[in-house]
Amino acid sequence: MNFPSSPLISSFQEVYNHLGLNKETSVLDVGCGLGPNVYLKDVWDFKYTGIDPSRHAIAAAHEKWNRSLDLENPKFEVTTLKDFAKGTNDSFDVVLDRASLQHIDLSEYDVDHSPIRDIHQILSRRSHTKNGFLISQWASKSNDLTAITKNFKTFTGFEEFENEIRKYFVITKLTRINSSNIVPENGEIVEYLMVASAKIL
Repeated sequence: MNFPSSPLISSFQEVYNHLGLNKETSVLDVGCGLGPNVYLKDVWDFKYTGIDPSRHAIAAAHEKWNRSLDLENPKFEVTTLKDFAKGTNDSFDVVLDRASLQHIDLSEYDVDHSPIRDIHQILSRRSHTKNGFLISQWASKSNDLTAITKNFKTFTGFEEFENEIRKYFVITKLTRINSSNIVPENGEIVEYLMVASAKIL
């Protein structure tokens, strides 16, 4: 089956094939917004949960996807990653991040805590795979979230973000995609994307 081409999706396909994932696989989409990653369910059957702090985004995602897919309905929840990690007992095998972690306000975390640690904690509860995977995308220029997060204490750049990932994961693939090979999404313009696939330590 054909599917839209993007570095994030290509990385997901590699992880999916490598782990031999199936319909019992649970995928958590962090900062899912309107749920653009849901269409992956139409290519590979798995259990999808999307979380986002925006009530408007989650309402729109419910409206769009729960009526359009002839599959088990995807789950959406209004929550932050920090609150979700603290409150859920669900297990997940893969976490997807479409350039949302770079916008999280790190001032909400203690010195020895971070959103990457939250993801490690969530993946540690996995039940269907030997290794949990994080697939993360970093955009060199921020999208329309910049106006909202400009006063946040965020990761200073991809290098700091990568170093934080390496505290809890082994990076299995790191890809840089230059702007000439990027198809803008929703008018977003970036110089390059970094896409990291990482398995849990």
